[in-house]
Amino acid sequence: MTMQNHLRRFSLVILLGSTLGSRDESPCPGSDVIFPCNCLIDLGLRSVTVDCSNAFSGDEISYAFNHGLWPSNHFTEFRMVRNEFVQELPEGVFANVSFKNIFIEHSALVSVHRTALLPSKDQLETITIADCNLEDFPWEILPELGSLAWLFLAVNALNAVPPLNSSSLESLSIVGNRIRTLESGWFLPNMQDLFLDYLSLLAGFPTDVTIDFHFNEISEVNEESFRPMLEVVSKGKGSISVHGNPVECDCSMAWVVLNPDFLAKLKGYCSDLTEFQDLDPNDFQDCIRVESHGNTGDSPIPSNETETKFELRSEVRV
Repeated sequence: MTMQNHLRRFSLVILLGSTLGSRDESPCPGSDVIFPCNCLIDLGLRSVTVDCSNAFSGDEISYAFNHGLWPSNHFTEFRMVRNEFVQELPEGVFANVSFKNIFIEHSALVSVHRTALLPSKDQLETITIADCNLEDFPWEILPELGSLAWLFLAVNALNAVPPLNSSSLESLSIVGNRIRTLESGWFLPNMQDLFLDYLSLLAGFPTDVTIDFHFNEISEVNEESFRPMLEVVSKGKGSISVHGNPVECDCSMAWVVLNPDFLAKLKGYCSDLTEFQDLDPNDFQDCIRVESHGNTGDSPIPSNETETKFELRSEVRV
């Protein structure tokens, strides 16, 4: 090793030491003080993680944070993985300790109290609660989490999502839940990636959003559900993907195929593996019956001066 490289390495050690502190100035409390949690320092990543994977209850975690002497209030990550016992992060669980990331996976967690996240509201960037039993999440505090960019709540037991409001959120995943209701009125101006299981009227998305319905059981592109989303993304660079779904390209697709703007924004394949963009509009002309004022018969493509109603010759399924 050259003297120059040696000095660089020495400088790096000094930098990390000054950032995370010496042994006497460690941001971590003693392990006996915060049992059953552990505080881990990674000098290479310049990160400090509090891992409570061995806890037996939310109260144990709360005791560690509320009664332990914490030299620092700011940490990189809270982690809990493969925990079969903790079902709740209770009120005030982290006291005044804050995190940049929260990562909980393969655990029994059912609910998160709104106050559990509030100490981190100014620095929290990512929340992952995946493959758990999560039934309740404090959606109402999202506007207060001003730095939150990533919310990953996949494979849980959520059954409803209210209108979401976040100026910072860029990526949201709620796939693999039991969601039956998604209310309209969402305000997510910076959303870039949205992963859902359920189709609904989702107002408030920016025109460049990508909406992903990969590998569900969608057999019909239902107009009532999809039109509001296609009207949004057709005005910008966004798109909707239904790849991996058994979509039947029968008359239920006519409203998409006969609208070039919609067809260009809907990505996927029919159940016979025909790509949506390869569908011939001429094959769908007979699917549409036009009803206009003063005209009860069939007519071809409607004019702009005629009030038009489209009726699809197929059963509507949601």
